[in-house]
Formats: sequence, structure tokens, C-alpha cells
Amino acid sequence: MTLRLPLQVNHLIDLLSGSGHEAYAVGCCVRDRLVDLIPAEWEVCTDASLAQAASCIQNELHIEPKQEPNSLMLVVDGVSLRVTTATFRQESSSSNPKPDLSDRGLTVNAIAYHPVKGLVNEFHGLEDLEGKLIRGIGDPDIYFRRNPFNMLQTLRFSALSSCRMDRSVASSIHRLAPMLSDIPAERASVDFCRILMCSNAAGTIRNYFDVASALIPSLAAPLEREANLPALVARSLEHCPPDLTVRLALLLLPIERQKGAVTGALAKQAALDFALDSLTAGYIEQLCGAYDTFIPTSPTEMKKMIAQYGKPLFQRLILFKKALIYSGQGSKVDSILSLHRSNLLLGDILRTNQCCTLRELAVGQEDLTAEGLSPEDAKRILPQLLEQVWAQDSLNTREKLLPLAKRLAR
Repeated sequence: MTLRLPLQVNHLIDLLSGSGHEAYAVGCCVRDRLVDLIPAEWEVCTDASLAQAASCIQNELHIEPKQEPNSLMLVVDGVSLRVTTATFRQESSSSNPKPDLSDRGLTVNAIAYHPVKGLVNEFHGLEDLEGKLIRGIGDPDIYFRRNPFNMLQTLRFSALSSCRMDRSVASSIHRLAPMLSDIPAERASVDFCRILMCSNAAGTIRNYFDVASALIPSLAAPLEREANLPALVARSLEHCPPDLTVRLALLLLPIERQKGAVTGALAKQAALDFALDSLTAGYIEQLCGAYDTFIPTSPTEMKKMIAQYGKPLFQRLILFKKALIYSGQGSKVDSILSLHRSNLLLGDILRTNQCCTLRELAVGQEDLTAEGLSPEDAKRILPQLLEQVWAQDSLNTREKLLPLAKRLAR
């Protein structure tokens, strides 16, 4: 089998080989490439020491590699490369030394590739990829205990590739999920958010909600009270496009609903505790806080609400409400018919670029003061002009608004 590697990876392998060392692309990057995913990073293992590898790289690429524990990191023309050392062994049936892949944890991770020598696939990882199966090499507990972060990486690959876990790997993740609470939230949140953006995010959340509650402890209480919570959240994700903010709000909403009044404050705090940025946490608060808010079906009222939320967040609110309704979690103020009408109205407002906010008015405070209005009158009259434009968008021109402002100022 021929595997197309980036030119930078081929060049790195050539540099190491030209210095008398063995070198292979290995691990997750090979796995991802075999299933047509784009690797975030390419790993090349070699029998050279890190000092020898660094010398090869510095002499030929004129790049100073960054030393990390047991590896060298470098970026060549935008491609991230990791160089690691490995044990190579000579087999009696082959003249080519091959890397020892036995500590890679999973069969799909234990695949190496050389542009000339081809694949090293002694643990049948290629066959498992073709069969959409994730299996362990030996006891998966050892792999996950060695680095609990491996659980998140395995779940992410499963969600991206639609590969299923074999029983021992799945059981190990469920058994060891509490260890994920020891991972710094700043690191865990990045990979968990990537899982939420995968096409099979719903299936992952349904089957591994215990992982989510280990990472976000405030999910544990609603899970105890509602046994079918994973299925409900998964159904809402199935009806939500890949918008990270909305999907996070759908995941965190149960934290709010168990307390009665839904304000969004608890969901916001959970987001902040999970090291999400303050802007995203604020959006989550507003989305969850609008759980019991009716989405208008009249143009004027909708524009008023868009002015409150802003167009991007209001569009997300429609997605949020729709996902909840179709998953059977909508509030009493929501109905499929009314939300459908609201969605059509929103589409018409956006398509015709109708004015909804003060920023979109054809005149501003400086325009009104230039016409002789005092700053106080201008500030008072602008919201009144906006209300007029909400009712009749054709008024949103300088020629119509300036005379109207003068009349309102009298």
C-alpha cells in the first residue's frame, strides 16, 4: 500500500535515513491518513538519539527544533512535525529493521509507514480500521492509566471515524473515566470541544456521558436525577448543526433545569470552570437563560429581540430552541409551528438585510447633532427612530430619518 505523506515528512525521513538512521512515520498521523482524516501533527520515529536527530535537522533545514520530553518539535512550512526515538528490531524474515510498536496502546495507533519499505502492520491495525473497530494491544487499562488524556483522544478518533470500541476498550474508558478529573481543564476542554464538533458527537455523548460528567462535575447531579439524560442530550445534538456554542449550551442546560428557574448563570459558571473563554461562557448563559423565552413571530417584536441579542447569537438561539423541541425538551412556550414561522421570518429579515440595531440605522448621533439637535436629544431620539424603522424598514434612509428626528425633537 502506498500512502501519500506531506513533502515535509518525506524530507525529514530522507534526512534521517541519509545519516544512516532508520525513520518511519508512525502512530496517530498514519492512522488518520489511512481513513482520510487530516493529521494535526506528524510523528516520525527514529533509532537516532534526539541529539543526533537535532543535528540532522539543524544542519539541513536550518530550523532550531524545540526540545520536549522524549521528543523534538518543529514546524516546516506550516506542517507540525514531532521526532521521537524508538526501539528498532531486526527480524529474520526481513533485512529491514522495524520500529517496535507494542507500547502504542491501540492496534490502530500501532501502524508505521516508510515511503520505500511500506507499512509495518504487525498488530493488524489496518484491518481494524477497515472493519471500523478500535482494539487494545494487551490490557487497555495500562494505556489509559499511563496517560488519561489518551481516553479523550480515543473518543475523538472514534467520533471522527465512526469506528466502534471493542468491549474491553469501552469498559476501560468507563472504568477509568474518573481519572479525567485530574487533567487540567485548559487541556481537556480543547479535545472535548473537538469531540462535540464531530459528526458522531451525539453517539459519543450518548455512550460516554460519564466522561462528560467526569470533565464537568456539575453534570453529575442531573445525571443522577434523570437516567435517560444522555439519550436526551444526544437527541438534541443530532438536531443541531456543528455550532460549538450551541452544542455546549445543549450539553450544559440540564445543570440549569434541575434547579427550577433557568437563568443561565449555572451553565455559565460550569463553562468557565471548564476553561472556556468568557465570551463563549456568556453566550451559553444567554442561550440557556432564554430557555423559557418565546421567539416572536411578528417582524417588529423579532427585530426588537435581535437588537437585544445581536444577529449571530439570535440565529444560534433559533438553532438551540429547534434542537430542544425536536429532542422533546422544549419549554412550554415553544412549539414546532411557531418556531418554524419564526425561522422563516428570521430568514426574510436576514436575506433582505433589514435594520434591527442602532448600529444599522442610516443615521447616528453625530448626524443628528449636525442637524442642530442637542447631544441629549440625539441620544433620546435614536431609539425612537429605531422603533419606527422596526415597523417600516423603508424609513431607514438619511433623507427620511433626519426630518423625522427633527419632528420628534420638538
